[in-house]
Amino acid sequence: MVKRSFEQVTMYWNILVDGEEYAVNFGKIGTIGKVQVKSFESDSECMKEAEKLIRQKLRSRGSVYI
Repeated sequence: MVKRSFEQVTMYWNILVDGEEYAVNFGKIGTIGKVQVKSFESDSECMKEAEKLIRQKLRSRGSVYI
């Protein structure tokens, strides 16, 4: 299981990878936010897609890994 969290001034973004699926939780700080779950055929395919999303967040201006 892999979990990564990022914050901006007023927003947050979390990803939790567990086997063949990942869940992304995002929204304004202090709220429950929204959750998106996506399933894949294999663990490696899921991890590859999750790493792609994490790289995008790292490139986002103002995003801080926590």
